[in-house]
Amino acid sequence: MPENGETLPAGPLSIRGYAMTGGSHPIERVEISTDRGVTWTNARITERADPWSWCFWEHTVDLPKGEHMLCVRAYDTAGRKQPADRRQVWNLKGYANNAWHRIHVTIR
Repeated sequence: MPENGETLPAGPLSIRGYAMTGGSHPIERVEISTDRGVTWTNARITERADPWSWCFWEHTVDLPKGEHMLCVRAYDTAGRKQPADRRQVWNLKGYANNAWHRIHVTIR
């Protein structure tokens, strides 16, 4: 949350989601970027997960009017982070596509 392509009113915006690893190490931290991945801020993990299960997180931002790309990436306890681009993990069947999650929002 929010949804990709959503137009939202100005003011504090609550961003929520979940992360999971594809391995035996649980999520250690989740980061949010509001500037296309240039800078990152830690999200608050609201529910920790065991290995192989979801980890819920949330973060609040106050964005200026205009169009924005929000990016999310996660790290596991082994220090592995999601790759920036799905082309880094591309394969014919689409398995293990774990690149940053990106959504576009417009603040009016």
